[in-house]
Amino acid sequence: MPDRDERPATMPDRARVLPVTPAEPPVKGVAGTATAHTPLADTTPPDVEPPPRNYLLLLGQGASYGLAGKLASTNVVLPFLCAALGGSLLVAGLLDPLNTLGSLVGFSVAPAVLSTRMASRVVLALMDIAAGALLFVLAAVSLALPDRGLAVDIVFVAVAFGSGVTSGIGIVAFTDILARGIHHDRRSTLLLTQAAIGGALASVVAIATTWLFASRDPIVGHISLMWFAGGFLVLAGVFTFSVGVEHVPIEGGKRRSLVTTLKDGAAAARRYAWLRQYLTRQILFLSVALATTFFSIRVAALHGSVPGSLAVLIAVASTALVAGALLWKRVLKSRGYRGMLVGGTLCSTLAAAGAVTVERLGLVGSPFVHAVFILLATLAADAVSVAKSAYLVEHAAPAELPELSAFTQLVIGLASAVVAAVIATLAQVHGTVWPSAILLGLNIIAVVAASRTPRPPSRGGSG
Repeated sequence: MPDRDERPATMPDRARVLPVTPAEPPVKGVAGTATAHTPLADTTPPDVEPPPRNYLLLLGQGASYGLAGKLASTNVVLPFLCAALGGSLLVAGLLDPLNTLGSLVGFSVAPAVLSTRMASRVVLALMDIAAGALLFVLAAVSLALPDRGLAVDIVFVAVAFGSGVTSGIGIVAFTDILARGIHHDRRSTLLLTQAAIGGALASVVAIATTWLFASRDPIVGHISLMWFAGGFLVLAGVFTFSVGVEHVPIEGGKRRSLVTTLKDGAAAARRYAWLRQYLTRQILFLSVALATTFFSIRVAALHGSVPGSLAVLIAVASTALVAGALLWKRVLKSRGYRGMLVGGTLCSTLAAAGAVTVERLGLVGSPFVHAVFILLATLAADAVSVAKSAYLVEHAAPAELPELSAFTQLVIGLASAVVAAVIATLAQVHGTVWPSAILLGLNIIAVVAASRTPRPPSRGGSG
C-alpha cells in the first residue's frame, strides 16, 4: 500500500502509520502520493549502485498495484459490490476496518517472514500474487453464487482481511527493496510517478469496462473489475520477481502480540495527555474517514443495477486522490496538519450537506449525483488520514513511535469497526433524509474538533 513527500498506504489508498525502528527517523506524509508499498522510514543509500532496470521494474510494479488498489478498494469498490450482490450491508460497512486490522497482523508477522532465507523481492512478489488470487476467488464466487448472501459475505470478509495481511507484509518487504534497489535520489520520483500512473490508469480501465460490458448484465460489468484488478496484481508480482536486489535477511527481533501492544499503549495513554486527546479526535474523525463507504453503499442500493455506476465511482475516487496530492501538499506547507484536518472535515461536511439537500429535494435519480459526494469524501478521508500521521510524528518521541504507532492504529481500527457498523446501518435506510443528516451532524462535530487541534510543538516529544 519514504521521503518527506511520501506516506505508507495499503490497498484502500489511505494512509497507514507503520511502526519504524527507533533508530530510524519517522516520515511525514502528504496526501495522495502513496503507492501500494510506501516504506516506513527514510532509507539509506545502498552500498553498491543498483541495476538501472530496477527503476522501470518497480515503476511497473507500483503502478500495477496502485491501479489494482483503486479497482478493488475496500472503502469504495468492495462495499459497493458486496451490497450490489445481495450481501449484508453491515458486512459491506465492515470491509475497510477489517482490511486495516489485517494489515496490522501483516506488520506483526512481516519481520519473521523476512528473517528467513526468502528474499524481500520474492516475499513482495508472492504477496502481490496472493492478493490477486483473492480477487480471482471473489470474482468467481460472485459469478457462481449470485444472490447467495452468506457466501457473498464470507468471501468478502476473507478478501478484505486477507488483502490487508498481504499488504502489511508487502509494505515491509518493499521498504527493504527500495533501500537496496533504487538510488536514493530517485526514490521520490519513483513513488510519485507510481501513484500518478496508477490513478490515471484506474480511471481508464474503469471507463473501458463500462464500454466493453455495455450490453451485459451490469453486475457482470462490476465483477469484471475484480478480474482486471487481480490480473494487475499478478503483473505487479511478475515485475517484482525481476528486480535485482542483494538479499540481506532482516533481523526478526521479538514479535509483539496485539494484547501486549494494547497494554503498553494504554499505559502510555495514561502518561501522555496529548495521546489521549489524539485518540479522542481520531475517533471523532471516523465519520469523515468512513464517509466514502457510506456513499458507496447508498449508490449500490440506489443504482447498483445501472451499467457503469461502479466505474463512475472508481474514476471519481481516483481523480480525487490525484487532486488531493496537489491540494493537500499545498495546505500542509502553508497551514500545517491542522489546516489539513479543517479542510478535510469541511469537505466531508459539504458532501453530507449536499446529500441532505438532494435527498430532501428527491434528486437522487443518477449515480453522478452521489459521485460528487464520493469525490469530496475521498478528498476529506485522504486529508484526515495523512494529517493524523503528521500529528503523531510531531508529538511522539522517536524511541516510542513504533509502539505508539501500532497502538493508535489498533485502537482506531477497532473503533472504526464499531462506527462502520453504524454507518452501514444508516446507509441502507432510504426514502428519508435523516441518515445523511446524522452523518452531517457527526461531520460538523469533526470540524469543531479539527479547529481545536493544537499546533505542533517546537520539537516533537512524548514528554
